[in-house]
Amino acid sequence: MEIFNLENLNKWQEVPKIIYKPLNVTDANIYFEKIVLGMEDNWSEGIWEYDKLTHVMNRMDKGHHAENIQLYDMDTPVNYLRSDIEGARDNIYFVTITEEDDDDFMEFYEINLKSRLQKKILGFTFDRDSFLYKKMEILAPGYILFRLSYNMELADSDFFDSIYLLDVKEKKYYEILDDAFNINAGKRIITGKTFEDQYIFMEEYYLSEDEQFEVLVSAEVELAFDLPGDLEKNQVHINSIKYIKLSDFIDQVKSGAKHIGFEVIDEIDQEGIIRTIGHSDTSIYYRKEYYNFILNKKSDFVSRRKIGRSEIYKVNKETFKKTYVKDVDKSTSIIIDNNDIFEIIEFDDRSELLNMENHKSEYIFRKGRYENMTYEIVDFKNKEFLIIMVSNGLNGDWITYHVIDALTKKEISSGNDILTIDNCIFVI
Repeated sequence: MEIFNLENLNKWQEVPKIIYKPLNVTDANIYFEKIVLGMEDNWSEGIWEYDKLTHVMNRMDKGHHAENIQLYDMDTPVNYLRSDIEGARDNIYFVTITEEDDDDFMEFYEINLKSRLQKKILGFTFDRDSFLYKKMEILAPGYILFRLSYNMELADSDFFDSIYLLDVKEKKYYEILDDAFNINAGKRIITGKTFEDQYIFMEEYYLSEDEQFEVLVSAEVELAFDLPGDLEKNQVHINSIKYIKLSDFIDQVKSGAKHIGFEVIDEIDQEGIIRTIGHSDTSIYYRKEYYNFILNKKSDFVSRRKIGRSEIYKVNKETFKKTYVKDVDKSTSIIIDNNDIFEIIEFDDRSELLNMENHKSEYIFRKGRYENMTYEIVDFKNKEFLIIMVSNGLNGDWITYHVIDALTKKEISSGNDILTIDNCIFVI
């Protein structure tokens, strides 16, 4: 794995108030969106290619937006797709938005990183007073999801978004009519290396864990708005893990299906929560927890022993069969590295990473200089690097991230945030 401290880029910049948003990584280059932080507003100065060998940076995008940056907003999604997916690292996508009378004009572009050619995918206008562009994400190579909010007063909530599927090759976009899909807050993961083998694995939930619990148990707390379409209010208590073949998903969206046919692997309704923990090359891991007030009403031994516990499962990415791994305390920290899942065991002088499947202690971190600090192990990368989060300040509101060499136990980098794209760790 590579470690890249983004502070190093500022050595070549005259203006200090610049941040670099990592977008994509190849063997030879790293691609960033350059964002300038102004006194009253921020703006994008485009997509830049950084040569790992020569340390030279060159701008990749071009057009009217590059010549008149004050007239355009720009958005570029981070590419989180695995590099072993066919075509995953071939392109960068971006959108520009500018005003045209009472409308906003939006244009989508693609930059091919092999040919270095930029081409327009499509463009359209929409009523500025009726819709607000929010964000876009790369679903799979050649397929993009983007969001428009149709409620200006509640635009901060995703409950009032329309989501569209953009087919880059067709140069067409399709509105997704499944209301439950549109308001879902869970993660989406693409499995499989080629289009024919790819599936969408989806985590389904609608409220944060605290919000869901309060709405469920408190007579004084309820949803302040109606759900879109014909969704019932109980929809927000559904938690599940499910999947669908990517090609089937695309076909159903294009045909206007109002209920996309996901297959459910596991679910829980009003009795607890399900959340993904992470995923490896072969498996996806999740935790399933029942509310204590539900379990306290039951008298059987199996239910009672689940009080205060999380059930940990893994799902095979090829067969989508789930396997029980272990029960742990709800407060237990868990991390995924390659095809291993670790439970973090804390002692006075050290933290140990216990493999949850073979029950072996595979790494010991001596607290040393961190002994009197509030810290948490948040990741273990390729058994090479340990990442810890340290909370400082009176209220613990000043957070720094530290990258530790797993072999030498020495700190090699630190910053205000960490972002991982494929095999590159960015320290921000």
